[in-house]
Parts: sequence; structure tokens; C-alpha cells
Amino acid sequence: MKTLEMCEYFFPRLLYFGLDWGDLVRALKGVRKATLHEDWDDWHDQFARLARHYEEAGADAEASGKRATARLWFKKASACYHFAEFMYFDNPVVKIETRKDVTRTFERARPYMPCSIEPMEIPHAGRSLPGYLYRSGGGERPCVILVNGLDSAKEVELHAFAMEFVSRGLSAFVFDGPGQGLLAGTVPMVLDFERVIGDVLSALHRQEAVDGGRIGIFGVSYGGYLAARSAAFHPRDIKACINLSGTYDVDNFLKMTINVRKDLMFVFGVKSEDEMNHIAQSRVNLRDVPRLTAPLLTIHGKEDGVFPYASCLRLMSWARGEKALISYDGERHAAINCFADAVPRLSDWMAEKLA
Repeated sequence: MKTLEMCEYFFPRLLYFGLDWGDLVRALKGVRKATLHEDWDDWHDQFARLARHYEEAGADAEASGKRATARLWFKKASACYHFAEFMYFDNPVVKIETRKDVTRTFERARPYMPCSIEPMEIPHAGRSLPGYLYRSGGGERPCVILVNGLDSAKEVELHAFAMEFVSRGLSAFVFDGPGQGLLAGTVPMVLDFERVIGDVLSALHRQEAVDGGRIGIFGVSYGGYLAARSAAFHPRDIKACINLSGTYDVDNFLKMTINVRKDLMFVFGVKSEDEMNHIAQSRVNLRDVPRLTAPLLTIHGKEDGVFPYASCLRLMSWARGEKALISYDGERHAAINCFADAVPRLSDWMAEKLA
């Protein structure tokens, strides 16, 4: 099987969130073409090798005072480390260590970013959740909370979305909740994620840079489900919600691809598919959640094989406030081939709702 045929689903995501075509060519030349979907060792090793190359180049640029170049190469290193580990479940120890490299190299890029990105720690359930507050300028600003999907990184995918909001005068907050980012594989995902968002909201209300009366929430993939769920439980605090390819339920767990099933098991800390299927069928849904009253924008591909379009329509029926749906014919999960159209639309929508 050709590398393109095996990997083309991931290409738009890798290219949109920090890599170039040449990076993909360099990394994939070393992948054993016949084994990619049997194990991801080669994929991980090739992208991690490219990450180390960019990290070393970034260090050289930094030492020479070339700040813009250092930022570019450290960001590329962070993205490469992320895409080395994002689908790598065969060796959880290596996956977790590589995930730490994502944050470590992003931290090297952070001082050179075009806007202020301030580290924050959110107290929750006896531990601290790591996050960043992106400031779009001085004074009190509306703020968007961004929620990770199962395999996204606050330093890569959420960073790109955050910068879109910042460019429209909004501040943004990205973070790792239980089962997400730096905590994936060590702290299990929680079913009542609205409690996590409750603590995030409390922390943001204490920030002088955040207008506590104008807070929105955005989530991608499983994060879209978490965002909608959390907004429903916090109707007074969350003024608008964007669901990018989230779902109403996960009743289709056993029909998902093996990688997505592994992903859910990994973040929930579950060892068997039977146990994860029971949790998915009985607990991961919006059936008993108060119906959403905040304005909702949903974006979904009609050929989504992870969270089917029918589940998107169930979510839209569940929401009872102002709502809008942008759907794309022929598009798969996250409709990423249509981001050039979708991302400006969703960013403008949120800016208008929080104006």
C-alpha cells in the first residue's frame, strides 16, 4: 500500500497545524509502508527525529539572536513531537514522554510569540491543570475557553485556533483537563467535565484581563461534546458555544476505527473495549444534560466516521437556544479540508456573540 493511501487522512491536519509538505516528505520516507496501521513505531520515530532537528535549529537561531526564526523552528519542533505521539498507543511510556516534549519546545517558542501568552494553573480536584491565557491586548477583554479533543494539543491545534480569536480582539484560554494533553495517560478523563470548566471559570473571573460577563467556549471533536455539555451546565457564565465536529453520544463506539477506540480507552484509563463500550453507551451522552440555552454554532462533515452526522443532528435538536449549523458535503471528521472556509466563519461568529 502506498504511503499516500495510508496517511492522506492525516495530511490536511498536519499541514494546517504547523508542518509543511516538505516536512511530511522527510518524515514519511522512513516509514515502513506495509506496517503503519499495524504499529506506529516508525511514524513516531520519524516525526520525533524531525522534531529534534527543528529543536536544534531553533536553539542555534536563538543563540544568534534570530527571534523570529527561533519561534518558527521551536513551534515546528512542538508540532512534530505532537504528531509523533498523537496516534501512538503501542508504547504509552514513550507517548507520555514525547507529549512532554510538545510543551517543552512550545515553552521555548512562547517568549517570541506575537501576543502575550501567560502560563496559568487551574486548581481542580487536588491538582493543578496547566494552561495558557492568550491576551489580545491591554485592558479587559472577552475570552474564549478552548477545549481539547481526544488527541489534540493545546500547544498545536488549540494554539492555532486561539490565535484566530486573538486576531479578532478576543482573549483565549487553552488548558489540559483530566485525560487531555500532558495529563493523558496519567489522569483519567472525567465524565462530569462541567466541573472542570466550573473551576476554569472561577480562575478566569479572577483575571483582571478577562471580562467575566463575556466568556465563550469552543471545542473540537470530543472537545465539542465537552464544550456543549459544559455550556449547558453553566448558562449564566458561558454566553456562546462552538462545537466543531463534536457529538451528542458515543453509542457507535464499537463501529469506530481501532485508533479512535484506543484513544478513548487511553484517555479514560480503561483496559478493555467491553468496559469502554459500557461507559460510552451509558455515560458519554447529553441525554440527561440540561438543554443548552446559549447560542450554539456547530460545524460538521457529512461523511464523519468518528462522530456521525446523525449524532450532530441529535445535538442540534437537543439545544434549545439560538443555533446555527454549517455542514460540508463529502467531508470527514472535523471537516478539516474546509478549514479555510470554516475557521474564519466560526471565529467571526464568536467575536460577534461576545461583542
